[in-house]
Amino acid sequence: MSLRIGVGTSADIDDLVAASEVIRQARTSLGVPPKAALLYLSTSYDAVAVVEAVHSNLGGLPLIGCTTGGLMTGGGAHEDDAVMLVLLGGDIACTAHLAHDIARDTYARAHLLAKEAMTATPEVRMVLLHPEALGVDGGAVVRGVQDAAHGVMVAGGCAGELSGRGIPRQFFGREVLQGALPLLAVGGDFSVASGRGGGWQPVGRRYRVTKVEGRAVLELNDLPVLEVLKDYALTTGIETLVDTPFAVFDRPGSSEYCLRGVERADATRGALLFLSGIPLGAELQATLASVGDVLDGATLSAATAMREFSGGEPSGALVFSCTARKWILASRVVDEAARVAAQLAGPTGTPIQLAGLYNHGEIGPLTTDGPAFLHNQTCVTIVFGTRR
Repeated sequence: MSLRIGVGTSADIDDLVAASEVIRQARTSLGVPPKAALLYLSTSYDAVAVVEAVHSNLGGLPLIGCTTGGLMTGGGAHEDDAVMLVLLGGDIACTAHLAHDIARDTYARAHLLAKEAMTATPEVRMVLLHPEALGVDGGAVVRGVQDAAHGVMVAGGCAGELSGRGIPRQFFGREVLQGALPLLAVGGDFSVASGRGGGWQPVGRRYRVTKVEGRAVLELNDLPVLEVLKDYALTTGIETLVDTPFAVFDRPGSSEYCLRGVERADATRGALLFLSGIPLGAELQATLASVGDVLDGATLSAATAMREFSGGEPSGALVFSCTARKWILASRVVDEAARVAAQLAGPTGTPIQLAGLYNHGEIGPLTTDGPAFLHNQTCVTIVFGTRR
């Protein structure tokens, strides 16, 4: 027996009833003693009450989590306002770790935290994290963790919320936090694979990033960024560059890219401020997508993770999608959950346990064996199970 998960969900409007329901369901579906917990909930719930109830019931097991902009549940359903508890069990060892004030010295704090986790946990194979997204360079968080966790699957999602409904929070033990980085290291003899898909297709020219300041790109090909990109928004105005992500190619000439969203165009400064930093020398390319393309991205994400899984029997999957995808899909967001679930079946055709959430930034590698990146408007799927 290797890594297994049990999932419980509840949309009950009473905080404590919802907490009780998810605990019961997750324990029943896991079927073995839990070793750690992941807790996710909408900002419409009293996070302090729910976290305290779950933590107390689990007897101090390592627990991390965050608020979300929605959940994917078993059978491919979608919930806006709900609570989800994911219990991890099997022949695994888990340790939870926390860094406060992650916006300050971001890379160094994330790197130190991951080094602590790698030292504390035997045979680490996966690191899950749910950092603050607002005002934080999520790319620096991911680089800091991955640089300390060489050869380890690093995945997760930044704390999210329903637009305008509340402030994203992170959970650690019985604490409800803001501006923090909770991290769970999972060690043991299990296999893990990843897939990712956005649906957004690169179009037009690639441009080399030649001047950056923090999260702001000021020049492409040694020319002012807003001047270079004005042709992409001739009729709608330069501020509409925030409506679609850009493809970011880490290395010139590479075919692999991650999607990076724009926070705003700053005409006064002559800068394009991205949701996370863009490396100097990287290449940018505009993208286009239809609703159908965005849904195809979810299918690709789950199908790739299943294809890349080289173990014996897959036992579970974690899915991290983007709140911006949810807004774009609108009423068809249920189709994204259904498409992901349809791909996540074992060799006998039996669906595997699925837990998914909508984030303000998704974390996972471009390929199963590669390093993790921060993504935007992307669906990331992580599949795990027994080793051959």
